[in-house]
Amino acid sequence: MLTDKRGDVVSYVANTRGERQQADIAEVVRGRGNDEAARALTGRCPGWYVSTLEPLLAAAVGARGATPTRHVHVMVAQTRPNPEHDEPAASADLHVAFIDFAAFEWAEILPSWKAAYAPGHPDHEPGDDDLLLESELRPYVERAALGPVHRSTTLAIVDGRVAGAIVISLRPEPVPFGGPWITEVWRDPATPLRGLGAALIERALGLLCADGFKTLGLAVTDGNPARRVYERLGFEPALESWTYLLPE
Repeated sequence: MLTDKRGDVVSYVANTRGERQQADIAEVVRGRGNDEAARALTGRCPGWYVSTLEPLLAAAVGARGATPTRHVHVMVAQTRPNPEHDEPAASADLHVAFIDFAAFEWAEILPSWKAAYAPGHPDHEPGDDDLLLESELRPYVERAALGPVHRSTTLAIVDGRVAGAIVISLRPEPVPFGGPWITEVWRDPATPLRGLGAALIERALGLLCADGFKTLGLAVTDGNPARRVYERLGFEPALESWTYLLPE
């Protein structure tokens, strides 16, 4: 909670993002204004990330010099039985194997992830390989940063190489932020197997349903064309979130 001379002005959940602190799910306290909350955040939390579900607070923070870093749509789908969850659609001459992450070295996994999020993609992240592994993949797969991974977390192997993957974290928060959550899903654009990302999600929906889970959530960056795929798979919008980097 941030306060000023008049009392509480903005509430948030303390978090971290990379090496920076984050004021997550920031909300204006009832009776206070968006400009007051933005002033408190920029004045008291220099260099922090701030995320909010409130578009007027996001606009006020941006007006005070914060840099927008992400605008996401949180979506949720109902799980459903999928008797064919172990066999996604594939062409006759291609075989997909679902393999645990531990069966491959990270050096064999990362190239497909980088290809999926190449420069120009809304979710492209710059940095060397070690930085990308430590910030984007290993914390969630190996260290359960968002919660333990579900058994549907898997690599998709085509012709002996990593062609895509999905990471399903079991987040402790309530839906829509919590429960089973797609932390990562990608398809190497070089693979000749079309629809691999959708097949990984369909498989996860089936396995989650078999294990008694009712929903699967995700966050997709505004402008990411994958949103159309998610909608086709039954994901519906739940809320929007805006993230800004506050000036130093």
